[in-house]
Amino acid sequence: MVVATRLQQHNTDGLPALFIRSETGWCSKFINALFDAQFSDVLSGYRAFSRRFVKTMPVLSRGFEIESEITLHALEHRVPVLEVPIAYGARPHGSESKLHTLQDGYRVLVTIVRLYKDYRPLRFFGLPGAVYS
Repeated sequence: MVVATRLQQHNTDGLPALFIRSETGWCSKFINALFDAQFSDVLSGYRAFSRRFVKTMPVLSRGFEIESEITLHALEHRVPVLEVPIAYGARPHGSESKLHTLQDGYRVLVTIVRLYKDYRPLRFFGLPGAVYS
């Protein structure tokens, strides 16, 4: 899988660009910590896959959480991932973002936790089990 990582992010929702960068940053750091990975932009929608990867990918998400789901599927199946930096410009005049920062951020977070439970059940249930035993 090839992921185009965004170098520059401009204001697309009336939010400061720094806030948008932090959205991408927390998600990447969270996935990296939970899954022992090294991704810089897990929310990038610019991706290319092999046909074999697409045929094994169960698409369960309907919104912005799909990027996290794809990334975690690739990690779980040890698919080689190449990150390629790209310049990411401002949204074209007259277009609108479909992003709802808090609602979509919550959905991404829930998806990551759900997939962590599915892919790493011993880690997910191990700590609470050790604490309560």
